Amino acid sequence: LYKIVHSLSNRKLTTTMGALKLVYCAALVLAVSGRYNPHTRADELRKLSGPAPIDVRSSKQLHRQMTGQISKIKRLFGHPIRTPATYVPHWEHDHDSPTIRPVDYGADPTGGTDSSTAMNAAVQALLNCSRGSHTLARPIMDLGGATLDLGGGTYSVSSPLVFPGYVGNFQIIDGTLRASTTFNAEKFMIEIGMVNCTTGGTQGVCNEYININQVFLDAGHSAAGGLQVHNTMGVTVGPSAFVTGFNDVGIRIDGGHECIISEVWVAQYFWNENPPPTFHGIGIELNGPDNVLTDVIVFAITKVGIKIGFTPDAENDADDWAGCNILDTVHVWNGGPTQVGFQMDGPRNRMANCYIDGGLLNVTNPNGLAVEDSLFLNTHAVWNVDGGYDQVQNIRFRDNMYCFDSTPQKYNKTNIQLNGDFNKVHTSNVIVEDAMHLLQGNANTSGGIRSTSARAVLSLVNATQFHFDFSSALLFDWIDEILYSVSTNGPIVGHVAREVPGSSRIVVIETSEPTTATVAVEVRQGFRKYTPEDMLISP
Repeated sequence: LYKIVHSLSNRKLTTTMGALKLVYCAALVLAVSGRYNPHTRADELRKLSGPAPIDVRSSKQLHRQMTGQISKIKRLFGHPIRTPATYVPHWEHDHDSPTIRPVDYGADPTGGTDSSTAMNAAVQALLNCSRGSHTLARPIMDLGGATLDLGGGTYSVSSPLVFPGYVGNFQIIDGTLRASTTFNAEKFMIEIGMVNCTTGGTQGVCNEYININQVFLDAGHSAAGGLQVHNTMGVTVGPSAFVTGFNDVGIRIDGGHECIISEVWVAQYFWNENPPPTFHGIGIELNGPDNVLTDVIVFAITKVGIKIGFTPDAENDADDWAGCNILDTVHVWNGGPTQVGFQMDGPRNRMANCYIDGGLLNVTNPNGLAVEDSLFLNTHAVWNVDGGYDQVQNIRFRDNMYCFDSTPQKYNKTNIQLNGDFNKVHTSNVIVEDAMHLLQGNANTSGGIRSTSARAVLSLVNATQFHFDFSSALLFDWIDEILYSVSTNGPIVGHVAREVPGSSRIVVIETSEPTTATVAVEVRQGFRKYTPEDMLISP
């Protein structure tokens, strides 16, 4: 191989690229022999190429290409090359983004030995890739697109990869992290940001623009979770990320805003495992506003699939709750009717095109919630109000499909179940129009689809009362508005709509004398401003 290189070096190369190709070849030969390392100076590379011209400014690009090839050579020749763990790259004069590879710091890409020390050294090298005076939103340091490239390896770690506050514009890509049995049970495998972000400006964030993709995180039922992000704007998790084996939460976003989780799979336990009776894990937890989940799957077995919680330390201030999150094309099949598919605690959230497969959609104190064009399979939504909550408003449940089969369930086959005293709650602008109810096999219709409006038509001969019972059709236990018409070919008669005392969802249309007529009635609810007690007039 050396003879070939020296032979080539004696030939006349008229282009810079020709010279670079020659140096590239020579470096590969040295790599196989174990003599190459990133400390090779540009003038040494020039010597390898002979008299041919070389562009020194391209040495960084050349080094990056050779390093990639060296990784391949390592896999073929049993990893004969070790780069010193103390090496820290400096690219102050290069406009390309630096790539940090943990194997260059002594990490074991086979997962056979613990790589925590090497991983921490690689993370520190990445944090040193500052763009000097360049910042993102002040005072967040710009790392210039620096990349922690796992290179397709599997790494065992016993401590978290920690990325502190005030750094941004970096990414973690392409590999697997597995928590060892000695991993701290209270820590996440990757931790980004800081809890007390006191200088985050008007947006309250101390990190910005961080990408995590093509990554598999196995918490091994040792770590609390896979990824935790504090007070950060612009985190993108995915595409192609997988999180499993966590004890508490797979992915948790605390504070901050505008985080995107896309094309991600999450499961606490695989379907063929037997979790302990007391397991309590959450697949993805969003404790902040304005986040986006799209093309996400949380599968069996996970106690709670998706949870929209509160901005940390803001549970007592409704304006600071997590809210305005968007969930689109999210599929949760996390273990059947004993689990919760979606837990919605914060206000002003949107769900569209989602698939709730077996687990409940559990909503606490609903406010500003839209659930549209989604599929519920053998499950339904539960609305809960507690004693201190006095209003339910701005709700849209529209065009959702509910499909039930003959599988025994622990709840009625309905679309919405109410828990709490809704008669004492102010309601306004609540619309439920779920019209599709599919049955399979021997499924019964107990419960049925309930809406905030209903319509019925009745034709009678020589009658003075036309009874309409909307008890099985209406969601709430009252009627806000009655619209009706009386059509007859006989003489004009007087008529009036009355509610039956003690039956708040029964309407009677009464005529002044017997008549043959067709009566159509439409009732509406969910937009009243006051409770019945508010409307009482004192003597």
